[in-house]
Amino acid sequence: MRINKWTLPAVMALGLMGACGGGGSSVDPLTQNAPGADIVAGVESRTAVVVSEAQRLSSASTNDTSEPAALGSVNLATSDTDEPADI
Repeated sequence: MRINKWTLPAVMALGLMGACGGGGSSVDPLTQNAPGADIVAGVESRTAVVVSEAQRLSSASTNDTSEPAALGSVNLATSDTDEPADI
């Protein structure tokens, strides 16, 4: 069996590439949609995200007859101390 001079470096490179990038599986709730919903998952944890998501949806909607955004089983965050926000 003949081994090419590039076999060892190629095997090492593949091993290094496979070892890196596997990382954790944490998902940023501010960029990922909530399961079964059209809104980001962060709306369940911060009221600021609820307001920004409502503003995004109202500015993006140009069709009055389109389907409403799906909330799925999302419970929107609430606050007793935050000031009301203009949407």
